[in-house]
Amino acid sequence: MAGAADALRKAMKGFGTDEKTLIQVLAPMGPLEINGVKQAFQQGHKRDLMKDVHSETSSYFREGLEALIRGPLEQDCFTLREGLSGMGTKEDLLDEVLLGRTNADITAIKRHYQQMYKRSLESDLKSDLSGKTERLYDMVVAARRNEESAPVNPQQIDQNVNDLYRATEGKTGTDELQVCAIICKSARPVVRSPQSLELEALREADLISI
Repeated sequence: MAGAADALRKAMKGFGTDEKTLIQVLAPMGPLEINGVKQAFQQGHKRDLMKDVHSETSSYFREGLEALIRGPLEQDCFTLREGLSGMGTKEDLLDEVLLGRTNADITAIKRHYQQMYKRSLESDLKSDLSGKTERLYDMVVAARRNEESAPVNPQQIDQNVNDLYRATEGKTGTDELQVCAIICKSARPVVRSPQSLELEALREADLISI
């Protein structure tokens, strides 16, 4: 790790930045390796790797390197905080992190978010959102989706299809909360099951997107 830390320091020392070396060193590494390099960088050069990368790079290149340095879980939490900070809510960032994740993913994200920011993700979502959007994310972060390891139940698929039809095409207007409740609870194999031609038709009509 000391060699990688030395290479990174050399790439950012003096005039200009050797971006190719930054990519060659950091891109192949997993989270544990990068944590080791961060420690070696601090111990060997008395500097913070994240701060040096931030000051020596810019734009999307900087964002990509910082995401590598944070690692997947911390990056998820950072992205959520970015989505909830400042004026307005950046719902596309919330969607990117939270939608379609497993129960275990959501639980880990909530725990790490609390550790990083000393506040709960649920309370931040509640204070930043309102109405049906707040209800949607409440359902998502509750982490009560049926597990994907459970066998697919054809009867449940038929029930979901009927409920989705009644919430969309089968009435005037759309019952968005009913649609969200069905999608947030169902395991992805159930939502995507090829047995359900009606459900596929709903997806193709852009009534649901999962």
